[in-house]
Amino acid sequence: MPIVSSSITVNASVDVAWALIGEFNGLPSWLPFIASSEIEGGGPSNQAGAVRRLVTAEGGEIRESLLERSDAERYLKYDILESDLPVRNYVGTSRVIPDGDDRSTIEWTSSWENDPEVEEEMVELLGNTLLPAGLAAAKAKLEE
Repeated sequence: MPIVSSSITVNASVDVAWALIGEFNGLPSWLPFIASSEIEGGGPSNQAGAVRRLVTAEGGEIRESLLERSDAERYLKYDILESDLPVRNYVGTSRVIPDGDDRSTIEWTSSWENDPEVEEEMVELLGNTLLPAGLAAAKAKLEE
């Protein structure tokens, strides 16, 4: 099972960074490759069991479910229910950690299963492209 992780330090307090990262339905406000997000059924967005339907900038669709979320520990864990990616049992975790006065570290970790012939491609895409690009976008939003 591949596991990739990326982190970035931002010039924003942990509370400010968590307000951005911790909103399960908030990706379009800071992640450029997500055009829209809608919570299915209209229920609370930050409650375990919430399902979001994301539309990518290219028009693709992804459905994800919120597995766990903790304001006290500043993390959320989600899984992919449906996507075009050739992965199974994908679980992502985003976490915000205090890093001194008015600084925070944001971590994003992903694990999944895939067929052996696509593993290198998925590690490159998720671990070396999407996660770092997403964190850079969060940093830009927090520091604008």
